[in-house]
Amino acid sequence: MTRFDIFKRHNGRYYYRVIAETGHNILSSDGYENKTGCQEAIRSVKNKISKKEELLIEKADSETWKFIVKGDHNWPVGYSMNFHSEKQCRN
Repeated sequence: MTRFDIFKRHNGRYYYRVIAETGHNILSSDGYENKTGCQEAIRSVKNKISKKEELLIEKADSETWKFIVKGDHNWPVGYSMNFHSEKQCRN
């Protein structure tokens, strides 16, 4: 089962990551000043991730692809791991 993990880093900021059933980290966030902000970003991701047309898919480098989940006000709220093909990224 896919799960969201919230954690606090040494810089005092809160982050989340999405862990797939395989154990791979498939999505992670920038830092948030408080846990509430991080939880709001997770709610936004949950609402938008099923609407694939709302994901920004781009080349990460010459060999890999990634997707970005945009939240309210078009701000990025999550960044995917890198995938080996655009098709793999879209799926």
